[in-house]
Amino acid sequence: MSELKRVNVIDFRLSPLNTFVATWQRPASSVNGEQPADNIAVTKIGTGEVVMSAFNRSMVHWYVFFGAL
Repeated sequence: MSELKRVNVIDFRLSPLNTFVATWQRPASSVNGEQPADNIAVTKIGTGEVVMSAFNRSMVHWYVFFGAL
C-alpha cells in the first residue's frame, strides 16, 4: 500500500510489526439522526484492506492496542 485513501485523518498508530495502521478521522456530521460513518479503521498495509472499523465521537482513548495471537 503506497497511499492511504482516507480523508481528515487526525491521528494514526502503526502495529509493532508495521503490518497494520489504525487511523482516527474527524467524525462526520450525522444526517437525519443516523449514526455517522465509522471513523476508526484498521487497515492491512500490504493490501490496503480495512480489517476492522468502528465509530467513536471522542478522540480520547481511541487508539487500538495491537497484540500477538
